[in-house]
Amino acid sequence: METKNTGFDGQTTHYSCKAGYDAMQVIEDFELNFSLGNAVKYILRCGKKGTKHDAIKDLKKAIAYIDREVSSLEKSMDAENVVANKEKEKKE
Repeated sequence: METKNTGFDGQTTHYSCKAGYDAMQVIEDFELNFSLGNAVKYILRCGKKGTKHDAIKDLKKAIAYIDREVSSLEKSMDAENVVANKEKEKKE
């Protein structure tokens, strides 16, 4: 598999693996949204760029994007529950 040159800085070193998978290809193929795509990107990049301090920063960024997605899903669930409760009240 040939790796595309899709890294933000024009380099794929931080965003691809030995098998030729590119982070952006994986994100697109799995149709991940913004938050999940960024979390995956930072996880895949972790440890490939710079120092241990940089790896920790990447993991913290991934956690922040995962937290953002969790919050979004929780808000969505809350909205669905409000609608379901209103429909239930109408039936009673």
